[in-house]
Amino acid sequence: LISMTAILAAYDDGSWGMWFHRIVQKTIEEYRVNPITVTDIIVGKIISGFASGLLKGLAVAFSLLLLTGFQFDFFHLAAYLLFIFLGCITFSCLGSLCGTLIDKPENLGRFEAVIIMPVIFIAGLFFPISAYPDTVLPYIKALPTTALFDGARIALLTGKVEVGYLLILMGSAVISFIAAVRIFEKKMRG
Repeated sequence: LISMTAILAAYDDGSWGMWFHRIVQKTIEEYRVNPITVTDIIVGKIISGFASGLLKGLAVAFSLLLLTGFQFDFFHLAAYLLFIFLGCITFSCLGSLCGTLIDKPENLGRFEAVIIMPVIFIAGLFFPISAYPDTVLPYIKALPTTALFDGARIALLTGKVEVGYLLILMGSAVISFIAAVRIFEKKMRG
């Protein structure tokens, strides 16, 4: 739940923030005349998304710790936060992409409901991914959300960093960042 809360907050911050700035506040016109690069804007969205995700994730974590008594080794927290950070980068960039490309607010909600939520649930957030048939399992393990949730779970409980999952998340973060920068740059040029 903590991981899901963090990445959804990062996605929402990126998508709704970018959409609001672009459609309502018309800040693209401001960006065009100010000496700020598109990369700076997207990095700002990532920082904003991570901060939002971290704060909301911490609120859920404290609630879970108080209500359930869940315990973990604090030395495992750094490995867990590495997965959360990469997931927040990916989902902040995906949110920025959606906020850049989607003009109607109801379509932002539809995209989250039809694409983002199913990919989250397919990733084994609420059940073990071993429940999938062997023919489907390699495809499920290749999803960035599976790498995030399963990798973060393993990191928090055991302190181990699954290199395969880490590489998938790093790749998705880089790809989504490049896509967000390029597409927003095209939008700024008109």
